[in-house]
Amino acid sequence: MGQVKHSLYRFAWILAFILAAGCAHVNIPQPHDRSEPLDPQDGFFIEKKVNDARYVNIRGFEHMKVGRPLFDRIEEYESLEGLEAKKSFVEEFLKEAYALNDRAVVDASQKLTVEEISAFLAVPHSSEEEDEDEEFDPNVPGDTPRERFLNAYRKHAEEEFRRELSAFRSISSEEIVDRYWKKLVSSIDESIITKGRTTRMVSMAPLVPFVYAWIWYHELTDDRGPHVPEFSDRTVFYPEERTSQEDVSRITDDWLLLRYYAPVVAQEKAKKLTYAP
Repeated sequence: MGQVKHSLYRFAWILAFILAAGCAHVNIPQPHDRSEPLDPQDGFFIEKKVNDARYVNIRGFEHMKVGRPLFDRIEEYESLEGLEAKKSFVEEFLKEAYALNDRAVVDASQKLTVEEISAFLAVPHSSEEEDEDEEFDPNVPGDTPRERFLNAYRKHAEEEFRRELSAFRSISSEEIVDRYWKKLVSSIDESIITKGRTTRMVSMAPLVPFVYAWIWYHELTDDRGPHVPEFSDRTVFYPEERTSQEDVSRITDDWLLLRYYAPVVAQEKAKKLTYAP
């Protein structure tokens, strides 16, 4: 009985320690979820298969995307020191990711016909449960259906990005900036370049010995030595007699310059031609 009570006390202390550690955890600004009015447009892009694989999504940051230049910059963060330097780098990264998302949306919309966009705008995409500010508004300013389509998207994306940037700027601890950055980077979807790479490597592994054997076979059997063809005849083309004027820099006539600089061309012919003369 005493042993059971001792075990219960021990379990209670462990549980209390875990709860205390959880309470001491400092929260970081969570990424704002994409507002519902953006879903119809994003879903429309997927339905029409117009998304560009160069632009990689960031889960929870759907108003931002990452491309190869931003991928290459991720490692720069590890060399930064100090709160201000890290905040400046991350803020610039967020702004570039947001601008890239806008470019991706523009590129995707260019692949849609005017009829497709007009049909999309003509259908209501809001539910009764949404607030008035969160409703999809197809009547935003724009001279063409494509412009109204883009402006409706931007209307909500800009507000989301403003909130995200405001929340990040409120961070006053280097530790929290590090955790925010880690959260952001870990949320980036896998690039099409690396997606499935491990599976491909494993599936192709049995073929590797055969590929190397084929390469070695050709290295041993192919004749890679110098080939000296035999020529029996040759025709030499000489330019016209060169000018006798010594100072070439003073020659202004184009034909005189051509005669002075024209090369001697020698055409050699083999005994037996293997090509059409």
